[in-house]
Amino acid sequence: MLRWSDQHRLAAWLESEERAHWHRRIEDIATEVSSERQSTTGMETWFSLPGTTVQAPPRWKMVLTTFLGAYPFTLLIQWLVTPHTTGWPLPLRSAVFPLILLPVLTYLVMPRLSRLLRLWLYPRDGS
Repeated sequence: MLRWSDQHRLAAWLESEERAHWHRRIEDIATEVSSERQSTTGMETWFSLPGTTVQAPPRWKMVLTTFLGAYPFTLLIQWLVTPHTTGWPLPLRSAVFPLILLPVLTYLVMPRLSRLLRLWLYPRDGS
């Protein structure tokens, strides 16, 4: 498995002479089991199923699920936290929101929400 920060770097590696050199060196001792390439956006980690090879749901389902998880907490943060930070410098005020929201989404909300919606996110018939 290879991970790249962006498509440009991935394409540069796939077309590089260094990669071609390494493939030539191992062609007599190794075979490629699968040539399948999967491109991800990063949100897939919120929707991955541990211990399985099930593909992530369609992006539109991930977006909708993320909205359902993020919106209530965005509203809550805006209501409870924002009034107390109005006198702070903009960079500091701007940092508070993601510092609260992202850990809450990553560790609490999205694992539970993806479990709750698993039959919709991962239908058995593949639809």
